[in-house]
Amino acid sequence: MVTAIDYHFHDAHPSLPIALDRMVEVNNQGSNIHNVTFEGAGYDENVRPGTRLVIDPQELFGEPGRYPFVCRFHADRGMTGVLVIVA
Repeated sequence: MVTAIDYHFHDAHPSLPIALDRMVEVNNQGSNIHNVTFEGAGYDENVRPGTRLVIDPQELFGEPGRYPFVCRFHADRGMTGVLVIVA
């Protein structure tokens, strides 16, 4: 699980290794809208305060790897992360 709060992604610098067949949750525990963008995968979803995104790495990426992402609303504040997906 990754938490978006204030202008930071907790547990994503990089993330703990996540199995390709496990779902990834991004929870917004802050008071601002955030975004998760994986530019290379064409993924761009907003996550409103108090809500969560569920991402299927197998569907999105298809293989293990390190996948950088950004909040496009707060990239200028350094709101970035890396998902580590393993077999």
